[in-house]
Amino acid sequence: MKKLNLLLLLFTLPVALFAQEAAKNTATDAACVPHKWEIGLPLGAANYFGDVQCVGCNNNTGTILSKSAKFVTAPYVRYHLNNNFALRGNLALGSLGGADANCCTNLPARQYSFKSSLVELSGVLEYYLLGSRNYNSIGAYKPKFSPYLFAGLGYAMTNPKVSYGTGVVQPTAAAKTADAGKKSSFVMPLGAGLKYDLTERMVLSAEVGFRNAFSDYLDGVSNAVNTKTTDFYYISQVGLSYRLGDKDADMDGLVDKCDVCPNEKGLRTLQGCPDTDGDGIADKDDACPTVAGLANLKGCPDTDGDGIADKDDACPSAAGLASLNGCPDADRDGIADKDDACPQVAGLKSLKGCPDTDGDGIADKDDACPQVAGLAKFKGCPDRDGDGIQDSEDKCPDEAGVIEHNGCTPPPVEVVAVSKYASCLTPEDIATLEFAANAVDFYGGTNKMTPASYSALKKVCKLLEKCPDAMLYINGYGGTNGTDEAKTKLARLRACAVYAYFKNTKCLPKDRMIYEGYGSDSTPKANGRVELIIK
Repeated sequence: MKKLNLLLLLFTLPVALFAQEAAKNTATDAACVPHKWEIGLPLGAANYFGDVQCVGCNNNTGTILSKSAKFVTAPYVRYHLNNNFALRGNLALGSLGGADANCCTNLPARQYSFKSSLVELSGVLEYYLLGSRNYNSIGAYKPKFSPYLFAGLGYAMTNPKVSYGTGVVQPTAAAKTADAGKKSSFVMPLGAGLKYDLTERMVLSAEVGFRNAFSDYLDGVSNAVNTKTTDFYYISQVGLSYRLGDKDADMDGLVDKCDVCPNEKGLRTLQGCPDTDGDGIADKDDACPTVAGLANLKGCPDTDGDGIADKDDACPSAAGLASLNGCPDADRDGIADKDDACPQVAGLKSLKGCPDTDGDGIADKDDACPQVAGLAKFKGCPDRDGDGIQDSEDKCPDEAGVIEHNGCTPPPVEVVAVSKYASCLTPEDIATLEFAANAVDFYGGTNKMTPASYSALKKVCKLLEKCPDAMLYINGYGGTNGTDEAKTKLARLRACAVYAYFKNTKCLPKDRMIYEGYGSDSTPKANGRVELIIK
């Protein structure tokens, strides 16, 4: 009973391991193993143990195995279920034999012997302790040793020829009759083996298998000796096998029907596809197949770690913002540092990232007066009176003047009496001159001319070309409000503004112009206006 329990345990152990392993294996592992089929032709010997050999002699010990060994060959077909399990069908052909004479102590009272042919059909489940496939993680073939255990069920057909000899002990006629005609039995193969890969397809193996019979008639003797025990035999064999199976064109260990890249040697972990840069992403899915990268960036590297692939990063060596194509923005003004003329100070896009504190359109770094709005021609400094002289150099910053007097108006000039107009002017020219003078206008209470005034003064410049030697007299007249002194001052400032225009536009040199201001004029229409006389 103990013997039977042990046999059942050895048989069920691989089955339990198979169920556990199958639960772990993926569909690819089970379906995409190359060369699933394998055929083999081993040669070996069968050793019988039973009633006709040393039974009752020295506690069943002392057998000379070499004398009971008989030749056997057991061609088989093997099918690999996955990396750890395979099914095998065997056809063992040979013979069995035994004799009391093979006992070391011999049995003088009994001289039984038998010979029998052996045909065994069996199926076993193999469990490979270290796996049976010989491909490494990158799909390359590598020979390996594969130890395995096996268990199964078979049917043994024998035809024993028994000789009872001439010994003192002889079976009864009834025992002989009872033993006659029993030739076949179920057997339970259990054992272990070792395989070694000679090539990708050729395998060398060695195996020892124990066959326990469910019968006591393998030797043709039972009732004549002992009906309480069953017979058994060992098969020891060495042989070669050849792997068959599905085509694996690229020889990467994954059969073509399961290989996403059947013509390129690849990795089983990547369904047979190559991974040139070794980043764990198949080349076909890798946007940067020759450079190791990150899975979340489709296999592309991110040197600066800003989450933007180097190939899409305008600044791959410095962590930056996605909105700026991966470039940093130290001052957070929305302008990448590489394009920012002032990268440490937030500024305006129109000024290449530089600030403009006074809002005059000139960057602080280029503004000589960054706290006060000014003019570009004065490097950002103001000219409050508009006389073309910046305030810092204008001694009269609130009163339009001339550069010769540091921005102040020149002292009054004695005006020489002149006839009304020069003889070089026609009546039409005089009318144009008077019209232009009347068109010159100022903003209320100031000496700043309106834009329309400049168009009128340009016409005067044209007339002056007719009189190259003439003098231009510019007379300003005060308005109707204020004291006479205030009106005179404003009138003179306005005349000076017209004077400055002709001088600055190089319409007329200063030595051909005289300007003056008057509190009022007897002609009301002239009040607040200027008078232009060419003489």
